[in-house]
Amino acid sequence: MSAYATDPGARTPAQRDLVRRAMTVRPLANALHGAAPTLAALDGRWAVPGVGYGMTIAQIAEQLRAA
Repeated sequence: MSAYATDPGARTPAQRDLVRRAMTVRPLANALHGAAPTLAALDGRWAVPGVGYGMTIAQIAEQLRAA
């Protein structure tokens, strides 16, 4: 998620390390790095079915916050 959310040139050292370690487990096309800086931008890119994925994450976060 950090790779999707952050522009490679703007990552903090901690983010660079996190993304570097994650890419050894599951590579991500360079064109997708930084392509989803918002939850809504994940739609159609992150999971199946994709549409509404970002909104679902936001709803779950709100439920957790309310608990």
